[in-house]
Amino acid sequence: MKLRRGENLEVFRPRTAGEVVDAAFAIFRNQPGRIIATILPVLLAVESLALIGQLNALKGLRDAFRHGLFALPVPIWVTAGENLLSLVAWILEFMITFAAVTAAAEAYLGRTIDVGGCYRTIAKKSGTALLVMLLWSSVVFGPMILSVIVLVGANAGFGLLTMFVTGPWTIWAFVTFRLAPAAVIIEDASPITAMRRSHQLTKNSWWRTFGIIFLAEVISWVVNTGLQIVILLLTSSRAPSGAGFYGIAAAMLLLPAITVRPFAAIVDLCLYFDLRVRREALDIDAACALADTDEFSLHPKIAEAKWAIPWSPVPSAFSGRRP
Repeated sequence: MKLRRGENLEVFRPRTAGEVVDAAFAIFRNQPGRIIATILPVLLAVESLALIGQLNALKGLRDAFRHGLFALPVPIWVTAGENLLSLVAWILEFMITFAAVTAAAEAYLGRTIDVGGCYRTIAKKSGTALLVMLLWSSVVFGPMILSVIVLVGANAGFGLLTMFVTGPWTIWAFVTFRLAPAAVIIEDASPITAMRRSHQLTKNSWWRTFGIIFLAEVISWVVNTGLQIVILLLTSSRAPSGAGFYGIAAAMLLLPAITVRPFAAIVDLCLYFDLRVRREALDIDAACALADTDEFSLHPKIAEAKWAIPWSPVPSAFSGRRP
Protein backbone atom coordinates (compact mmCIF):
# COMPACT_ATOMS: atom_id res chain seq x y z
CA MET A 1 0.00 0.00 0.00
CA LYS A 2 1.22 3.51 -0.83
CA LEU A 3 0.54 7.04 0.35
CA ARG A 4 0.08 9.77 -2.22
CA ARG A 5 1.17 13.38 -2.05
CA GLY A 6 -1.62 15.61 -0.80
CA GLU A 7 -3.21 13.00 1.46
CA ASN A 8 -3.78 13.90 5.09
CA LEU A 9 -0.76 12.83 7.15
CA GLU A 10 -2.32 13.95 10.43
CA VAL A 11 -3.76 10.46 10.85
CA PHE A 12 -0.20 9.29 11.55
CA ARG A 13 0.28 10.40 15.13
CA PRO A 14 0.69 8.64 18.46
CA ARG A 15 -2.71 7.90 19.98
CA THR A 16 -3.82 7.04 23.48
CA ALA A 17 -5.72 3.79 24.05
CA GLY A 18 -9.01 5.66 23.99
CA GLU A 19 -8.06 7.47 20.78
CA VAL A 20 -7.23 4.16 19.07
CA VAL A 21 -10.70 2.80 19.87
CA ASP A 22 -12.32 6.13 18.97
CA ALA A 23 -10.53 6.09 15.59
CA ALA A 24 -12.01 2.64 14.94
CA PHE A 25 -15.49 3.96 15.79
CA ALA A 26 -14.93 6.92 13.44
CA ILE A 27 -13.93 4.65 10.55
CA PHE A 28 -17.05 2.53 10.96
CA ARG A 29 -19.26 5.58 11.50
CA ASN A 30 -18.02 7.42 8.39
CA GLN A 31 -18.36 4.59 5.87
CA PRO A 32 -20.56 1.88 7.42
CA GLY A 33 -22.21 0.86 4.15
CA ARG A 34 -18.94 0.24 2.32
CA ILE A 35 -17.39 -1.64 5.24
CA ILE A 36 -20.47 -3.85 5.56
CA ALA A 37 -20.54 -4.40 1.79
CA THR A 38 -16.90 -5.54 1.92
CA ILE A 39 -17.43 -8.16 4.62
CA LEU A 40 -21.03 -9.12 3.83
CA PRO A 41 -20.41 -11.95 1.30
CA VAL A 42 -18.04 -13.76 3.67
CA LEU A 43 -20.20 -12.92 6.69
CA LEU A 44 -23.32 -14.35 5.07
CA ALA A 45 -21.44 -17.58 4.34
CA VAL A 46 -20.22 -17.85 7.95
CA GLU A 47 -23.63 -17.12 9.47
CA SER A 48 -25.34 -19.52 7.07
CA LEU A 49 -23.00 -22.28 8.21
CA ALA A 50 -23.62 -21.31 11.84
CA LEU A 51 -27.38 -21.41 11.30
CA ILE A 52 -27.13 -24.82 9.62
CA GLY A 53 -25.09 -26.09 12.55
CA GLN A 54 -27.58 -24.81 15.11
CA LEU A 55 -30.55 -26.27 13.23
CA ASN A 56 -28.77 -29.63 12.98
CA ALA A 57 -28.06 -29.53 16.71
CA LEU A 58 -31.73 -28.82 17.46
CA LYS A 59 -32.80 -31.62 15.12
CA GLY A 60 -30.42 -34.03 16.84
CA LEU A 61 -31.76 -33.02 20.26
CA ARG A 62 -35.33 -33.53 19.06
CA ASP A 63 -34.52 -36.98 17.67
CA ALA A 64 -32.74 -37.92 20.90
CA PHE A 65 -35.80 -37.14 22.99
CA ARG A 66 -38.14 -38.77 20.49
CA HIS A 67 -36.27 -42.07 20.13
CA GLY A 68 -34.46 -42.19 23.45
CA LEU A 69 -31.14 -40.62 24.34
CA PHE A 70 -28.25 -42.11 22.34
CA ALA A 71 -30.61 -44.65 20.81
CA LEU A 72 -29.75 -43.63 17.27
CA PRO A 73 -26.11 -43.89 16.18
CA VAL A 74 -24.83 -40.91 14.23
CA PRO A 75 -23.71 -41.91 10.71
CA ILE A 76 -20.04 -41.25 10.04
CA TRP A 77 -20.87 -39.14 6.99
CA VAL A 78 -22.94 -36.82 9.19
CA THR A 79 -20.03 -36.36 11.61
CA ALA A 80 -17.60 -35.80 8.74
CA GLY A 81 -19.96 -33.26 7.18
CA GLU A 82 -20.32 -31.34 10.44
CA ASN A 83 -16.54 -31.26 10.91
CA LEU A 84 -16.09 -30.03 7.33
CA LEU A 85 -18.64 -27.26 7.89
CA SER A 86 -16.84 -26.23 11.08
CA LEU A 87 -13.51 -26.10 9.24
CA VAL A 88 -14.94 -23.98 6.42
CA ALA A 89 -16.59 -21.62 8.92
CA TRP A 90 -13.31 -21.32 10.82
CA ILE A 91 -11.44 -20.37 7.64
CA LEU A 92 -14.10 -17.85 6.65
CA GLU A 93 -13.94 -16.25 10.11
CA PHE A 94 -10.34 -15.27 9.37
CA MET A 95 -11.31 -13.98 5.95
CA ILE A 96 -13.77 -11.60 7.62
CA THR A 97 -10.83 -10.13 9.53
CA PHE A 98 -8.78 -9.69 6.35
CA ALA A 99 -11.75 -8.13 4.54
CA ALA A 100 -12.40 -5.67 7.37
CA VAL A 101 -8.70 -4.72 7.62
CA THR A 102 -8.56 -4.14 3.85
CA ALA A 103 -11.54 -1.78 3.92
CA ALA A 104 -10.45 -0.05 7.14
CA ALA A 105 -6.97 0.66 5.74
CA GLU A 106 -8.48 2.75 2.95
CA ALA A 107 -10.78 4.58 5.37
CA TYR A 108 -7.94 5.20 7.85
CA LEU A 109 -6.00 7.04 5.14
CA GLY A 110 -9.03 9.23 4.42
CA ARG A 111 -9.95 7.52 1.17
CA THR A 112 -13.36 6.37 0.00
CA ILE A 113 -13.48 2.60 0.29
CA ASP A 114 -13.45 0.91 -3.11
CA VAL A 115 -15.49 -2.23 -2.43
CA GLY A 116 -14.51 -3.83 -5.74
CA GLY A 117 -10.85 -3.02 -5.11
CA CYS A 118 -11.10 -4.60 -1.66
CA TYR A 119 -12.53 -7.77 -3.21
CA ARG A 120 -9.63 -7.91 -5.67
CA THR A 121 -7.09 -7.39 -2.88
CA ILE A 122 -8.65 -10.13 -0.77
CA ALA A 123 -8.73 -12.53 -3.73
CA LYS A 124 -5.09 -11.75 -4.56
CA LYS A 125 -3.92 -12.34 -0.98
CA SER A 126 -6.28 -15.18 -0.08
CA GLY A 127 -3.47 -17.76 -0.24
CA THR A 128 -1.26 -15.72 2.07
CA ALA A 129 -4.22 -15.12 4.37
CA LEU A 130 -4.87 -18.86 4.61
CA LEU A 131 -1.23 -19.57 5.45
CA VAL A 132 -1.21 -16.81 8.08
CA MET A 133 -4.35 -18.32 9.57
CA LEU A 134 -2.74 -21.77 9.81
CA LEU A 135 0.52 -20.39 11.19
CA TRP A 136 -1.21 -18.08 13.67
CA SER A 137 -3.53 -20.82 14.92
CA SER A 138 -0.66 -23.29 15.29
CA VAL A 139 1.51 -20.86 17.25
CA VAL A 140 -1.29 -19.53 19.45
CA PHE A 141 -3.44 -22.60 20.10
CA GLY A 142 -1.14 -25.49 19.20
CA PRO A 143 0.53 -25.85 22.63
CA MET A 144 -2.84 -25.62 24.40
CA ILE A 145 -4.35 -28.31 22.17
CA LEU A 146 -1.37 -30.60 22.85
CA SER A 147 -1.76 -30.07 26.59
CA VAL A 148 -5.44 -30.98 26.38
CA ILE A 149 -4.52 -34.16 24.51
CA VAL A 150 -2.03 -35.04 27.24
CA LEU A 151 -4.63 -34.19 29.89
CA VAL A 152 -7.14 -36.57 28.32
CA GLY A 153 -4.45 -39.26 28.16
CA ALA A 154 -3.13 -41.46 30.92
CA ASN A 155 -0.93 -38.89 32.67
CA ALA A 156 -3.63 -36.39 33.68
CA GLY A 157 -1.43 -34.75 36.32
CA PHE A 158 1.26 -33.88 33.81
CA GLY A 159 -1.39 -32.67 31.37
CA LEU A 160 -2.84 -30.33 34.00
CA LEU A 161 0.65 -28.97 34.68
CA THR A 162 1.24 -28.29 30.99
CA MET A 163 -2.06 -26.39 30.81
CA PHE A 164 -0.79 -23.99 33.48
CA VAL A 165 2.25 -23.41 31.26
CA THR A 166 0.52 -23.24 27.89
CA GLY A 167 -2.35 -21.05 29.13
CA PRO A 168 -0.18 -17.95 29.63
CA TRP A 169 1.60 -18.71 26.34
CA THR A 170 -1.73 -18.73 24.50
CA ILE A 171 -2.68 -15.33 25.92
CA TRP A 172 0.77 -13.88 25.18
CA ALA A 173 0.87 -15.22 21.62
CA PHE A 174 -2.73 -14.17 20.92
CA VAL A 175 -1.79 -10.55 21.63
CA THR A 176 1.74 -10.65 20.21
CA PHE A 177 0.76 -11.95 16.77
CA ARG A 178 -2.61 -10.21 16.57
CA LEU A 179 -1.41 -7.66 14.00
CA ALA A 180 -0.27 -10.21 11.41
CA PRO A 181 -3.32 -9.67 9.13
CA ALA A 182 -2.64 -5.92 9.06
CA ALA A 183 0.97 -6.58 8.06
CA VAL A 184 -0.20 -8.78 5.18
CA ILE A 185 -2.58 -6.13 3.82
CA ILE A 186 -0.49 -2.99 4.41
CA GLU A 187 3.02 -4.33 3.83
CA ASP A 188 2.24 -7.22 1.46
CA ALA A 189 4.20 -9.40 3.89
CA SER A 190 4.63 -13.15 3.66
CA PRO A 191 3.11 -15.28 6.46
CA ILE A 192 6.32 -15.61 8.47
CA THR A 193 7.26 -11.96 7.89
CA ALA A 194 3.77 -10.87 8.99
CA MET A 195 4.11 -12.82 12.25
CA ARG A 196 7.58 -11.36 12.82
CA ARG A 197 6.36 -7.83 12.10
CA SER A 198 3.52 -8.20 14.60
CA HIS A 199 6.01 -9.35 17.22
CA GLN A 200 8.31 -6.40 16.46
CA LEU A 201 5.51 -3.87 16.79
CA THR A 202 4.02 -5.23 20.02
CA LYS A 203 7.39 -5.75 21.69
CA ASN A 204 7.73 -3.52 24.79
CA SER A 205 4.06 -2.56 24.36
CA TRP A 206 2.46 -5.90 25.19
CA TRP A 207 0.37 -4.75 28.16
CA ARG A 208 -0.87 -1.66 26.34
CA THR A 209 -1.75 -3.76 23.30
CA PHE A 210 -3.49 -6.29 25.54
CA GLY A 211 -5.51 -3.53 27.20
CA ILE A 212 -6.69 -2.06 23.89
CA ILE A 213 -7.63 -5.48 22.50
CA PHE A 214 -9.42 -6.36 25.74
CA LEU A 215 -11.34 -3.07 25.64
CA ALA A 216 -12.37 -3.72 22.03
CA GLU A 217 -13.56 -7.23 22.89
CA VAL A 218 -15.60 -5.95 25.86
CA ILE A 219 -17.24 -3.30 23.68
CA SER A 220 -18.00 -5.93 21.02
CA TRP A 221 -19.55 -8.23 23.63
CA VAL A 222 -21.71 -5.45 25.08
CA VAL A 223 -22.95 -4.36 21.63
CA ASN A 224 -23.59 -7.95 20.54
CA THR A 225 -25.51 -8.78 23.72
CA GLY A 226 -27.45 -5.53 23.62
CA LEU A 227 -28.58 -6.04 20.02
CA GLN A 228 -29.70 -9.60 20.73
CA ILE A 229 -31.69 -8.44 23.76
CA VAL A 230 -33.37 -5.73 21.67
CA ILE A 231 -34.30 -8.28 18.98
CA LEU A 232 -35.73 -10.62 21.62
CA LEU A 233 -37.77 -7.83 23.21
CA LEU A 234 -39.16 -6.73 19.86
CA THR A 235 -40.19 -10.26 18.90
CA SER A 236 -41.35 -11.60 22.28
CA SER A 237 -44.93 -10.37 21.97
CA ARG A 238 -45.96 -13.60 20.28
CA ALA A 239 -44.33 -16.93 19.62
CA PRO A 240 -43.07 -17.09 16.03
CA SER A 241 -43.55 -20.13 13.88
CA GLY A 242 -42.42 -21.25 10.46
CA ALA A 243 -40.75 -18.52 8.45
CA GLY A 244 -40.98 -16.11 11.38
CA PHE A 245 -38.80 -18.36 13.53
CA TYR A 246 -36.11 -18.61 10.87
CA GLY A 247 -36.29 -14.87 10.23
CA ILE A 248 -35.73 -14.07 13.91
CA ALA A 249 -32.90 -16.62 14.12
CA ALA A 250 -31.23 -15.07 11.07
CA ALA A 251 -31.66 -11.55 12.47
CA MET A 252 -30.13 -12.55 15.83
CA LEU A 253 -27.13 -13.97 14.00
CA LEU A 254 -26.65 -11.39 11.25
CA LEU A 255 -27.47 -7.96 12.73
CA PRO A 256 -25.04 -8.16 15.69
CA ALA A 257 -22.38 -9.73 13.46
CA ILE A 258 -22.55 -6.87 10.94
CA THR A 259 -21.56 -4.37 13.63
CA VAL A 260 -19.38 -6.49 15.91
CA ARG A 261 -17.27 -8.60 13.54
CA PRO A 262 -15.51 -5.77 11.68
CA PHE A 263 -14.99 -3.62 14.78
CA ALA A 264 -12.26 -5.74 16.38
CA ALA A 265 -10.37 -5.92 13.06
CA ILE A 266 -10.65 -2.13 12.61
CA VAL A 267 -9.22 -1.63 16.11
CA ASP A 268 -6.32 -3.91 15.16
CA LEU A 269 -5.68 -1.79 12.05
CA CYS A 270 -5.69 1.46 14.07
CA LEU A 271 -3.40 -0.13 16.66
CA TYR A 272 -1.04 -1.28 13.89
CA PHE A 273 -0.60 2.26 12.55
CA ASP A 274 -0.28 3.69 16.06
CA LEU A 275 2.54 1.27 16.88
CA ARG A 276 4.31 1.97 13.60
CA VAL A 277 4.25 5.68 14.40
CA ARG A 278 5.60 5.02 17.89
CA ARG A 279 8.18 2.38 16.97
CA GLU A 280 9.30 3.44 13.50
CA ALA A 281 8.41 7.15 13.25
CA LEU A 282 6.17 6.45 10.28
CA ASP A 283 4.78 9.98 10.38
CA ILE A 284 8.22 11.58 9.99
CA ASP A 285 9.37 9.22 7.25
CA ALA A 286 6.14 9.75 5.28
CA ALA A 287 6.31 13.54 5.57
CA CYS A 288 9.97 13.66 4.49
CA ALA A 289 9.45 11.27 1.57
CA LEU A 290 6.32 12.99 0.22
CA ALA A 291 8.13 16.32 0.25
CA ASP A 292 10.33 14.99 -2.57
CA THR A 293 8.23 12.30 -4.29
CA ASP A 294 4.60 11.72 -5.22
CA GLU A 295 4.24 8.38 -3.45
CA PHE A 296 5.48 6.76 -0.26
CA SER A 297 5.39 3.01 0.25
CA LEU A 298 4.12 1.82 3.62
CA HIS A 299 6.43 -1.18 3.46
CA PRO A 300 8.76 -1.03 6.48
CA LYS A 301 12.25 0.29 5.87
CA ILE A 302 13.56 0.33 9.40
CA ALA A 303 17.18 -0.06 8.36
CA GLU A 304 16.90 2.99 6.10
CA ALA A 305 14.72 5.14 8.35
CA LYS A 306 16.72 8.13 9.53
CA TRP A 307 14.15 9.15 12.11
CA ALA A 308 13.35 5.75 13.64
CA ILE A 309 14.08 5.89 17.34
CA PRO A 310 14.25 3.27 20.09
CA TRP A 311 11.76 3.12 22.92
CA SER A 312 11.99 6.10 25.23
CA PRO A 313 9.90 7.04 28.29
CA VAL A 314 10.21 10.77 27.55
CA PRO A 315 8.17 12.70 24.95
CA SER A 316 9.71 13.09 21.53
CA ALA A 317 10.65 16.61 20.48
CA PHE A 318 9.02 16.25 17.08
CA SER A 319 6.13 13.80 17.21
CA GLY A 320 4.78 13.43 20.74
CA ARG A 321 5.20 10.56 23.17
CA ARG A 322 6.41 7.25 21.76
CA PRO A 323 6.38 4.81 24.66
